[in-house]
Amino acid sequence: MHGRACIGMEIYSSEHRLAERWKVLAVIGFYTVATFAAVHEGPREIIGGLPLFALTGYGLAAALRNRIRVLVKNGQIQVENGPLPVEPPTPPVDRAQVARVYVRHAYMPSRSGGGFYLAAGVERTDGTWLDLSAPGLPDEMVWEQARQIARSLEWPRAIEELRGRAPKTDPRGTRVVWYWAGAGLGVILWGVAVHAVFVAL
Repeated sequence: MHGRACIGMEIYSSEHRLAERWKVLAVIGFYTVATFAAVHEGPREIIGGLPLFALTGYGLAAALRNRIRVLVKNGQIQVENGPLPVEPPTPPVDRAQVARVYVRHAYMPSRSGGGFYLAAGVERTDGTWLDLSAPGLPDEMVWEQARQIARSLEWPRAIEELRGRAPKTDPRGTRVVWYWAGAGLGVILWGVAVHAVFVAL
């Protein structure tokens, strides 16, 4: 997963993907094969699978096209995730809302067991953390991005190294999980309903 950053006159900007491109393309290939297999099964599988195909297709399109864009300028942090909407917009964070600039030890789970990586970002005054760097960057690059963020904010204090969990969880992240979980439940209920209709016919 790659990110790029630049520093100008008190400006920090970076951009990175949601997921590595080759991984998304591999999943798309599997998804395409599964879709064709379902089409050949018959009308029940086609109708029952429509919401699943749509939801999965949208998620894959977002993973392939979306970028996380970060801009720190004039004492304000702006984060965008687009062009396809997958979560509520992140409100701008003013310098007065920043409690500290950090480099934290983050954990990324995976099928192989996961691993730790460094993330640069800021802690808001409400205790929530906002990572601004791309996952998986070399440690020194993360520290350099943290220094750039601090300079762009004209941050007077030292960058802090953090471990563990944030003092407070961002409720937006919880809502996103519930939104997608609700959509997944809807897909299951649709499939059950379609199956019941075809059995009754």
